[in-house]
Amino acid sequence: VGAADVRIILPETGTVKADVRGGAADINITVPDGVAARITNNSSLSSVNIDTSRFPKFGKVYESLNFDEADNRVILHINVGAADVTVR
Repeated sequence: VGAADVRIILPETGTVKADVRGGAADINITVPDGVAARITNNSSLSSVNIDTSRFPKFGKVYESLNFDEADNRVILHINVGAADVTVR
């Protein structure tokens, strides 16, 4: 995405791989309740707010405690510049 306001709601079932790229954007990403996630953030000059109560940070990766055992999960890569990103 470029200069935009975007809301992404990820699927509730299965394994989903998502690569979010953008410029000067406001991006809100919702991981549904009951879905585990592994999130990497390679962004620069951006504000990235990830809900660490659901996705604790381990090194450079945010990951649900049950990620490896979860039937429903998301692998999310964030790579944006001059954007505001929220993951909850």
